[in-house]
Amino acid sequence: MKGGYMWTALLVCIVGCRSTEGTQDTSVEIETRPDDATEDDQSDDTQLNNELRDIDEDGYLEDVDCDDWNPNIFPGAVELLNDEDDDCDGFVDADGVHSGSLSLEAVAIYQGQPYGFTQECTGELQRIEGQVSMLVTCVVDQTQERADQLLGGVLTVDASAIFVFESTGESAAEFVSVGGETEWDANGAAQWSWSSWEEDKADQVSVQLQLDALHLDIWMTGVLSRD
Repeated sequence: MKGGYMWTALLVCIVGCRSTEGTQDTSVEIETRPDDATEDDQSDDTQLNNELRDIDEDGYLEDVDCDDWNPNIFPGAVELLNDEDDDCDGFVDADGVHSGSLSLEAVAIYQGQPYGFTQECTGELQRIEGQVSMLVTCVVDQTQERADQLLGGVLTVDASAIFVFESTGESAAEFVSVGGETEWDANGAAQWSWSSWEEDKADQVSVQLQLDALHLDIWMTGVLSRD
């Protein structure tokens, strides 16, 4: 019995040891290859590749197409008078700020004597979403005879209009003279005309201002360029 017990114990030991060795041999770490991406990773890659689309199929991706739902709107398209930024340059039609100089010519009658005036003034015209506003400022050249009495120290012209979507337009204009021997204000007229879209995308606007008063006539003309 004693010998049989020892043989049994030895047999159990051999079987148990072999089982342990088998377990250790099979517990090998599986190294993941770089191309073995998970389902979530593949979804992220697909989403990344599909981030930039050309929804309206006009040849421009949505990162540069300012309206990727309209095939008529894309960078380089012809700008139309339609209250849209057709060419994606940031300006709707001719919207923007235009500035520059205008030439003033004036004829006045004082105590039965005619006097003439000429000088340069500064002007700014802007159109934002169809609303036009213009301001012209003339610091009057006092070296001209009777300038202080007839034109004043500073002459300003203010004009505005709404719902302007055409390339030309007009409105009333208010002429105001301050800082001179006499101060006065009078109503005149303003006209403007943008250059063609085909030529320079309406970067320039021609301006004319006119005042016909009893003893004073003023004309201002000039071309303002978009800033």
